Amino acid sequence: MDQALIPPDQPLSPLAQALVAGCLAMARQLGQTVPTITDPAALTGAEGLEVIHDALGHLWPGITYATTA
Repeated sequence: MDQALIPPDQPLSPLAQALVAGCLAMARQLGQTVPTITDPAALTGAEGLEVIHDALGHLWPGITYATTA
């Protein structure tokens, strides 16, 4: 995940909030235990990606922040 799209130390953009909410909804449909996020706007980029990893990391193991070589 490019840090320009979801900066780890910034609040989630509306699009990123929708991504997190959608991933949590999909995880629920797949029978995963997911946390209740009442205010996605309060999450930072790093927290949002952590929530996605916890819920659906087994589906998308490669979603991490890109590092420069």
